[in-house]
Amino acid sequence: MVAMQLRRLITRLRQWVLNKRFPSEASLMDGIRANIKRGTEFYDALVIADGLVMGPWMRRSDSMVDDVLYSGDLQLFLHDSLRYAMIVEDSGKFMNRQLDYLMSRLPTHMLRWLLREPRIQGIPVNSERFECSHNNIHHLHHITLFEDYLNTSISNLNCIAEFGGGYGNMARLVRMMVPDVTYLIIDLPIFLLIQYAYLETVLGTGICNFIVRQDQSLKEGKINLMVSQSTYSQDYVFDMFISTLALSESTRMAQQAVFEAGFFGADYLLVSHQTRSERWKHAESFVEPINQQYDICFHGKLPYFDKDESYLIARKDENTYLRERSH
Repeated sequence: MVAMQLRRLITRLRQWVLNKRFPSEASLMDGIRANIKRGTEFYDALVIADGLVMGPWMRRSDSMVDDVLYSGDLQLFLHDSLRYAMIVEDSGKFMNRQLDYLMSRLPTHMLRWLLREPRIQGIPVNSERFECSHNNIHHLHHITLFEDYLNTSISNLNCIAEFGGGYGNMARLVRMMVPDVTYLIIDLPIFLLIQYAYLETVLGTGICNFIVRQDQSLKEGKINLMVSQSTYSQDYVFDMFISTLALSESTRMAQQAVFEAGFFGADYLLVSHQTRSERWKHAESFVEPINQQYDICFHGKLPYFDKDESYLIARKDENTYLRERSH
C-alpha cells in the first residue's frame, strides 16, 4: 500500500514538473542580461596566462567579448562565434539516430523531463516532440553512452570537472540528474561569464561560484567556474572528467597542465576529439597519456555521426587506482 502511494506521488510529481511552465523567452533574456552585469565584477578579476589558447579560440573569444560587453545589442546565442562552436544543429538523420538510441535506453517520461529546456532566443528547437534543441539531445547522448560503456550511473558521482563548458548546457543537464553535484567548468573568461549568466538564469541565483584566486576553494554542491590555467592545484580531485572537443582544440601547454593534474584525479573520463590537423595540431595528443593511466572502454567514431569527432570513454586502471589510494 505504501509502495503504491509512493509510486502515485512520484507520478504526480513528474507530471507537475512536465507541465510546469518555463519563464517566457523575453523574461529569460532579461535575466541573462542582468546576470551578465552581475557577473562582470568576477569576469574583470579573471586572468588567463599566455600560451593557453589556440588562435581560432582567441578570435572567437575576442568576438564574444565585443558582443557581450561592448556592443549594446546583445546577440549571444544568435552570434556566429557562439553558434558555430557551441550549438549542435542537425535536425536530420544524426539527431534522429541519437534520439533512437536514447529512447532505447530511457523511458519516455524521463526523456521528456531531461530533454525539455527553457526557450531562449538563438537556441533552436529541433525536436518539437521533446521541446528541445539538438544540442541537448547531443549532450544527453554523451552521458548515456558513458553510462552504457562503463555500466555505471552518473547519479552515483559526487564531483565532475568539465574542460570547456560551452554555454553551460552540459552542466545544466548534469545538475538535473545529480542535484547536489559539485561541478567545475574550466574555460576562457568570456565563456565563463556566459555560462554564469545562463546557469544563474535557468537554474537559479546562487548556483554558480567564480574561482578568482588560486587559494580559493571549490564550493560543494555548486557549479564552480575557473579560468584555464598553466598549473592546477593537486587538491582538485574529481570522480569524472569531461571534455567534448575543447581539450583537443587547446595548446600543448594547456593540455600539459591537465595531464600533470592527472585529469584532476578522475576515476572516469568522457572526452571527444578531432583527427590531428594543421589547424588542431594537438588534437590527439592526450590519447597516449590516457592510455597510460586508464582502461579505455571505447575509442572511435560513432557509425551514425559523419563529423570528424571521435569519442573516448575510460575508467582508471586498477594499478593506477591502487597506487593513488596507497599514498
